This record gives sequence, structure tokens and C-alpha cells, in this order.
Amino acid sequence: MLLLSAAFAQAATPWGDVHQQRQHWRIERGIAIGVLSRPEARVLRWEQGQLRRLQWRIRADGVVTLHERDLLLRRQHQAGRHIARFSRSQRCRY
Repeated sequence: MLLLSAAFAQAATPWGDVHQQRQHWRIERGIAIGVLSRPEARVLRWEQGQLRRLQWRIRADGVVTLHERDLLLRRQHQAGRHIARFSRSQRCRY
């Protein structure tokens, strides 16, 4: 029973996993091509860790409510905007 509920909880937010993977790729690509500095990447990776922890807490009870889903999506979209903002900044790269 417990194993089944854990599997259901993991499958409850597949869209969240897609966002996380895409944002991770954007950060790594930004570092590789030089549009993100190491300090900027550190901030963005910290934010991604916060999102992973939020997603884990939301999934923990096995039920993802509409409110929880909206909260996670809002935070993921905000993180995406942060990645874009840092990528477009004209600061000196290290």
C-alpha cells in the first residue's frame, strides 16, 4: 500500500519534472556559452534546489491539490524568468 502511494505521488506531477529538467538544461547551457557567471549560476542552482524541495513536500502525502499545483507552477515560472533575466544581463562574466 505504501509503495503504491509513493509511486502515485511520483507520477502526480510529471509537468513539474519537465520544467525542472528544462531549467537545469538552460542553466548548464548558459554557463557553457558564457552568458551566466558562476555566482549567477550558483543563485539559480540554489533556486532549483528550493523548487525540488517544494515539489518533494507537495508529493509527500500522495495527493497534489489544485492549489499546490498552482503554487509549484508559479514558482517554476518565476525561476524561468530569473534564468532569462540573468542570461540577458550585461554584467562582466568571470
